[in-house]
Amino acid sequence: MSLFIAGVFLMLTTSCDQPSREGRLEDKPNSKKLMSDNNGANDFDFLANKNWKVQNRVLKARLSNNNEWDEFEAEFYGYQKIAGGYGNVDQFKGVRNGLEFEASSIRTFNKNSGEWSIYWIDNISTKLIYQVTGKFENGIGTFFGEEPFNGKMAKLRFLWSDITDTSARWEQAYYDSLANKWETNWIMEFHTD
Repeated sequence: MSLFIAGVFLMLTTSCDQPSREGRLEDKPNSKKLMSDNNGANDFDFLANKNWKVQNRVLKARLSNNNEWDEFEAEFYGYQKIAGGYGNVDQFKGVRNGLEFEASSIRTFNKNSGEWSIYWIDNISTKLIYQVTGKFENGIGTFFGEEPFNGKMAKLRFLWSDITDTSARWEQAYYDSLANKWETNWIMEFHTD
């Protein structure tokens, strides 16, 4: 596993720099830098050294005025720092709709911008995909990107919040341009054993 992680990280850092985004937090005059070690490189350390139980709620249909959710439990484990602490990887495993679902997030930290880029791979798509870029401010991680949805690119947002030693919350949302608001479509509630 360690050779795989090192290989993926090398590939990401040498060929997948993401273009700048409009409206980046550091471009706004009143934005505050997160006060943490390594200027943010330890932002995800709250995940370390724990086996998390994760209660998932996934919207059954996205961007369709739907309010029905699927729920499933999963395990989140194996958080490991890579590249001298400027990256990390984790594992996620559960059963959704009767099928095993296994995935990993790979995060890389850009020490110049203070932002994280987050990549995802799972056993359904089997592709490593870039998802979002962003940072933590005042205890909340906010990340933006785009991903294909129904033949178009959907604006994507991740939020990390409610972070304690024993719990955390992650949300994924698509931007609904017709309703002019973010629609949350996946929520993970993390709790330790």
